[in-house]
Amino acid sequence: MKMKLFITILCGLLLSTMLSPVAFALQAEEIQTLENKPESPLVEIEPSLSNFSCVNPYPSGRFTDIDISAWYYPSVKTAYEFGLVKGFSDTIFNPSGNITLAESIALASRLHSIYYTGNAKFTQGNPWYQVYVDYAAKNGIISATAFSDYNAKATRMQFVSILAHALPAEAFAAINQIPDGAIPDIPSDSQNATDIYNLYRAGILTGNDDCGTFNPNSNIQRSEVAAIVTRTADTARRKNFTLKEKPSVSLSLDDFCGFYEATDYPATVVVWKSSNQNVAYAQVWVKNAFGNSQCECTAASLLDNALQLEFKSEGTMRLENNGDNSVLTFTEDSGFIRKGESFPLRKTIPQLGDYAGNYSAEVYDGGSIVLVGSLSIIDTGAFIWDHSTGVITGVCNYSEELDNLGHLHKWIDFYGDNGKHWTAEVSSDSEGQWMYAERADDDSFLEGWFEFQKQ
Repeated sequence: MKMKLFITILCGLLLSTMLSPVAFALQAEEIQTLENKPESPLVEIEPSLSNFSCVNPYPSGRFTDIDISAWYYPSVKTAYEFGLVKGFSDTIFNPSGNITLAESIALASRLHSIYYTGNAKFTQGNPWYQVYVDYAAKNGIISATAFSDYNAKATRMQFVSILAHALPAEAFAAINQIPDGAIPDIPSDSQNATDIYNLYRAGILTGNDDCGTFNPNSNIQRSEVAAIVTRTADTARRKNFTLKEKPSVSLSLDDFCGFYEATDYPATVVVWKSSNQNVAYAQVWVKNAFGNSQCECTAASLLDNALQLEFKSEGTMRLENNGDNSVLTFTEDSGFIRKGESFPLRKTIPQLGDYAGNYSAEVYDGGSIVLVGSLSIIDTGAFIWDHSTGVITGVCNYSEELDNLGHLHKWIDFYGDNGKHWTAEVSSDSEGQWMYAERADDDSFLEGWFEFQKQ
């Protein structure tokens, strides 16, 4: 009897196992199905320039500072539609603004990503450009240590060196015959020459004149960037052209005399003839972390249409006078810059307006300094001198002269409404701009010797 009861219970248990809740069976079936379910086929994206297409419609009036008649309008529109460039703000593009290294790398990363994957999906972090820097370094667009300051403005050479590595060689098929050495300011053995010549031959770069002058050390504007990246992505916009041969120009020392101001570097270069009319004299001021470093050249000579400047403590420098596109290159290591580094210069003519501003006047009396008044110079040639209790107004003008040693002196002559005349020599040092006043006649309305510092 007990045995029958045991068998009955066992059979019931077996039957209940066979009729277990459906959820378990479904769970097992679901797991099995998921494990055996084939993956959905992925759409293969072939690396191609055809992957560039309109992803951002460009509405009329998208940027208020982009006129439809501007030469760069079609390029800005297309680059925006391709998702390559963005505005400086929601309504401003800033076509004349410069592009930074970070922005250049971001642009190159988008080009590379769209070419290879069909999209450019990046999640920005802090700093905003780090995701692009990491991507560019990973994909061989830049080296991880290529730049130390990503917020610095990019030169034309730097921008092109980044862009040229965003796409493979087949994306830059040559359509122009540009022989090595044909670009006037890019010798075939110069830095990044291969990248630059490849983009000229591909019709992406054309130069700044009929001769193809590149100006490698000048900054590049956002309008130019839009044109270049549009030609990179859209072969229909690339340019067929033939470079004209640049006529050789023989420069003399007179062509180099003058003032040069750095366009994107805290530096000033002054060149003039010494008392020996065949010899140049120069001074270079370069501001670094330790203040202004002033150096005077000991010899200067013309070499290959450039001025070769030799300095006692700062090595040698090469000055190329191309007007607004002049370049100062350091040909030896110096105390504040490395060999081969250079910065663009703009040749200027000093004017009175360069000294406009407010100055405080100091007089030395028994070794102590006594503040005696202030001076304001207006770029129209007017001045106001406040001497403690009174105010004298008048006009002033700027002049220069060389002494018998070839040293350049810069003067401002002041003519008061009361008929008095006095003169101040102007100069600059690491602490600012100064004027050292001298009496111009025995009956000057200023008594003593004054030192003015610009505020």
